[in-house]
Amino acid sequence: MEQLPQAYDQDYLGILVLDPQQMFIYWELSSLTAKAVRAREGETTLELQVRLFAGTGETGKVTWHIARQVTLPPETGHMYLNGLPPGAVCRVLIGNVAGPGCFNVLLTSEPVALPPVRPGETKESGGKESTVGAGERPELLGRPVGVPGSPAWLAGWHS
Repeated sequence: MEQLPQAYDQDYLGILVLDPQQMFIYWELSSLTAKAVRAREGETTLELQVRLFAGTGETGKVTWHIARQVTLPPETGHMYLNGLPPGAVCRVLIGNVAGPGCFNVLLTSEPVALPPVRPGETKESGGKESTVGAGERPELLGRPVGVPGSPAWLAGWHS
């Protein structure tokens, strides 16, 4: 039986919503993209960050703000984000930090709606993110805001 490869050398970013307050994100940056970024920035290593954006507003007039920001250890390809606001609409971006105030987006997700907590249900989360091999914890930079997540509302995000 043939073994599955460890990586496919493709650029991708995926999200699995696990519950109203937790998602799992996974990604791969192709060697071609990594090489191009290193050449452009003149760096031998990439300083990658995950940025979670939460959206607020009405259909067609959405305002995004940074809800979480995590600097990634080298060779990380997945992480859990916990303690998210139930019912929020989120977007994930992965990019290279090319100096103070300079974030070059390399991968981006489509908007993802976290499900709301059902009446009578409580979900306590530790509010901690975990990355394989990481000792860092993200900073909470903004106030995540619950946003309506109905299919009709989401349809406006793709226009």
